[in-house]
Amino acid sequence: MQDILLVEDDIDDIYFFLEAIKAIDPKINVNFLKDGSELMDWLKTTPSIHSSLIFLDLSTPKFDGRQVLKTLHDNKIINLICLVVYTTSSNPKDIKYAAEMGAKSYIVKPDTIKDLKAKLETTIKYWFTVNHEPLPF
Repeated sequence: MQDILLVEDDIDDIYFFLEAIKAIDPKINVNFLKDGSELMDWLKTTPSIHSSLIFLDLSTPKFDGRQVLKTLHDNKIINLICLVVYTTSSNPKDIKYAAEMGAKSYIVKPDTIKDLKAKLETTIKYWFTVNHEPLPF
């Protein structure tokens, strides 16, 4: 079973994401967390973190995506998980920062379901089929 975790606080973005995922494969299990602090708690209590593909919005309340990336990087946890930044920011500084902190991919949220489906399908296919799971560095 393929598991996806979306860290997102915007309900419209959650529905948009879920609609695209269900169009790709209705068997994919999608869970949601609203911010980075919930993600950090989830990572501490979830024994099978390797099996999930995590999509992280940079702009969440409380503990935002940038803080999450830094914390995961500093604690070497980023090497053990498959984290994809999924955000509205196309700022080259954010993209560079995410790469430097160890994000496996970076997706700028598209405007249409068709474009989102294409981006997610490519990402999911790569991480669940081609690569299977991230390799520790």
